[in-house]
Amino acid sequence: MPKIYIKILKDNNQNKYLMFVKKFIGEGISNIKSKIDNGQYVATFDSFDEDNKIKEFIQGIEKLGGTVRLFEEYCGDIDELAVENFYNLLERNEEIRRQTQDFTELECTKIIAVIDKKYINLNDSHYKMLGNIGDSLVLEFDYDETLKVFINMLISNDIDAVLYQIGYEEVSFDEEDRIGVGEILPLINEYL
Repeated sequence: MPKIYIKILKDNNQNKYLMFVKKFIGEGISNIKSKIDNGQYVATFDSFDEDNKIKEFIQGIEKLGGTVRLFEEYCGDIDELAVENFYNLLERNEEIRRQTQDFTELECTKIIAVIDKKYINLNDSHYKMLGNIGDSLVLEFDYDETLKVFINMLISNDIDAVLYQIGYEEVSFDEEDRIGVGEILPLINEYL
């Protein structure tokens, strides 16, 4: 697992941030001061598990007037990593986490559409029909190309349908589960 090592550059502000470092890493002040004076790593973190802790440490030192240098160890090699690049990596990792969560949620949900019968060809095998409600059909979709074609058909023909995004085990039409066509299309485009 990659590690992040942090050095604090020797300066005249040490007294301002030594207590912060002591509380953060749990070492004695004389040991911390010696590491700073000798250009040694003051702290070591597991980069994937402790991203926010690293960020908090860097920001705390900088806020108290200190300057840090980051080093990343990967496959036995240690290279300097600019603080700005570290922040960019954090943002990228957070975006990947959000997308993964969004995709996981989409994989665990389906779309139920309630649409007037006159708009649907009942011989079209692409649609999974769940039943009827009066003159309307109830159709079920996964987040796939069939849903994308259906949503584009609704948009291009200005057809009104009531859509619900629900979990696979649900069979309800709760108002809170309603979703608009404009909300689904970006999700489909990003997911597919």
